[in-house]
Amino acid sequence: MNYHRQSSIAGDVNYCLIVTLDTLGRANSFEEAIQAIHSLFSDRNYQRTKDGRPVLFLYYLDGLLPGFWRSSLENLGKALAALRQKVTTSGDQNPYIILLYGPPTTAESIRARIGADAISTYGINFGPNRSASYKALAKFVESYWADELQATSATVVPTVMIGWDSRPRKENPPAYDKRDYSQISKSAFISLATPQDFQDACRQALDFMRSHEDRCPYSLALIYAWNEYSEGGALGPTLGDPSASVLRAAGEVFKSCHARGG
Repeated sequence: MNYHRQSSIAGDVNYCLIVTLDTLGRANSFEEAIQAIHSLFSDRNYQRTKDGRPVLFLYYLDGLLPGFWRSSLENLGKALAALRQKVTTSGDQNPYIILLYGPPTTAESIRARIGADAISTYGINFGPNRSASYKALAKFVESYWADELQATSATVVPTVMIGWDSRPRKENPPAYDKRDYSQISKSAFISLATPQDFQDACRQALDFMRSHEDRCPYSLALIYAWNEYSEGGALGPTLGDPSASVLRAAGEVFKSCHARGG
């Protein structure tokens, strides 16, 4: 992130934060963390909604709530409220905070208790033991968006998937991944999107947001992901896609969207 912020071409690509429960601070000790977040909102290329609200994603993990927030969603909500107060007191717009969690019904329950503005999820897949085509995943993703709409009384940020081929992680899990891989198929995977597949998926997300403008007021979507290489979800160039064909395909959709005022 610091490299991007200091780059001479930083203004070409906006960014926003995905904070986790451990980077947001701790119960009764979050002032330093929210000050750091607030300071980034002033960057010229920090992503904002069309009415000027800084965008912030909160990636929620159950396992971090006890150690950092004393098992209390209310404590977590106090930190978000303090961030909102700090930002608005400074004269800036109220942050648009999106909770990343699933399934949608549980995400909505957490969102309501911590005071987030929207629900979304970091990634959508069939689980670790099922193989499928990308087209099958794309249909499932669309049904997931509908489930999010039904579950929440707030707003929704749809997630678009590039794929889910986590065989590299299954073969060499990182130290922080504590899943029992003896119970997980090492051969199951979902095929990656072709450039055309991914263009189609992005357009489906755009159509979804346009069809539900009251629930997706900022036409904001999340793409999984820039660099989840070990899980098979990466827009960035790889040895298998050195020309970044999927990234270029996404760029064509974004250009079309901007041309239409989306």
